[in-house]
Amino acid sequence: MITQILAFIIVLGFLVFVHEFGHFAVAKWIGVRVDVFSIGFGPKIVGFKRGDTDYRIAAIPLGGYVKMAGHDPGEELTGAAFEFGSRKVWERMAIIFAGPLMNLIWAIVFIAIIFYAGIEKPLYLSQSAKIGWVEGGSPAAKAGLHVGDLLYKIAGKSVASWDEVYNTEDFVKADALTLQLIRQGEKFNITIHSNDSLRAAFPLLGLSPPIPAIVGRLVPGFPAEKAGLKKGDVIVKIGADSIRSFYQMTRLIRSSRDSTLHISVTRNGTILDFDLTAKKDESSGRLMIGIAPFQQTEKIKYGVIASLKKSIATNVFLSTLLGDFLARVLRGEASGDEVGGPIKIAELAGEAARSGFLDVIRLMGFLSLQLGLLNLLPIPVLDGGHLFLLTIEAVMRKPLSQGSREAIQMFGLVILITIMVYVFYNDILGYFVRP
Repeated sequence: MITQILAFIIVLGFLVFVHEFGHFAVAKWIGVRVDVFSIGFGPKIVGFKRGDTDYRIAAIPLGGYVKMAGHDPGEELTGAAFEFGSRKVWERMAIIFAGPLMNLIWAIVFIAIIFYAGIEKPLYLSQSAKIGWVEGGSPAAKAGLHVGDLLYKIAGKSVASWDEVYNTEDFVKADALTLQLIRQGEKFNITIHSNDSLRAAFPLLGLSPPIPAIVGRLVPGFPAEKAGLKKGDVIVKIGADSIRSFYQMTRLIRSSRDSTLHISVTRNGTILDFDLTAKKDESSGRLMIGIAPFQQTEKIKYGVIASLKKSIATNVFLSTLLGDFLARVLRGEASGDEVGGPIKIAELAGEAARSGFLDVIRLMGFLSLQLGLLNLLPIPVLDGGHLFLLTIEAVMRKPLSQGSREAIQMFGLVILITIMVYVFYNDILGYFVRP
């Protein structure tokens, strides 16, 4: 719990700092007076004043703000050059846009660090896309795919490896996905039909690469370690089911509920039997026995320029996924149950902190991207809402009336509070209720 709290404060605190610093730096550069620079909301815990600005850390670590002279809708303007409302429209837009821009820049920097430090890439990702397991009842199984099928085209695009399969957006977007494959020397075209609920229930629509169920790592304190399983054990049977894939084994464990699992493994040519009960992992809510697969890996490092290019491409890809998800939620085609807030972020931050420095950097990159993009949504109160109002002002060549601005801000506040309540509800439900 302490690790989660500290990791949460560091991760979110930094992301909030760079966001607010963007507003602050551009405001100072343009000549707008900044009265308060705050990390957090509510009562001040610590701080100091330098020049015109009160720098502070506040009690509620869920955001921050920069209070500028002449920024509040109800504040009377004197026409002074240091007032936000007295500056040109493009100057005000630059100040507002600087916050999300800083988050987007840092998202690129964080992910570039990951590529520069080196990616431990499983060897199977570079190998041809030969199917190692097809989950029963999945869209892939219903479409007729078999273990051993070799994928060479997805939606008309060539795929030469599992890496390219995983990077195919159609797996998480298309309701009808055509695959071209080779089976025992013959070529086939197969169309998989799915929807949002099926895609959520069956990752990669039920397909998985050929990863054997070999214990590569044991999680301390989880049932597998307590029962006596060891690194290198090959899991060959769970109950009456013969195990041919690590993913097959994982699905069986997750569906076990509270029942006892009868697991058979081979160790040094000898078959050993173990009885254990899966444990719920608090961070993911899934039933696990606490093992990770054995995988041969290769470390791939990139130079500075290549790392930046890979990072930009990765962030663009993640942005399209986020945009598609939000669009589907708004259209009622996808559930927003997986949207998380502070509790979820704290869980992820704690898990990343326990895994290592680079995992924390990776999480910060992902969260920084989301923070930057979500702040650009045209919702009043958010930066995107302010930019939208300034765009209207630029088109009309005059500001909206004070009453209109206050009404719009109030409407935006209601929307924001509604979203926050929903997010907190999801957090609490996910932490205390969902299996």
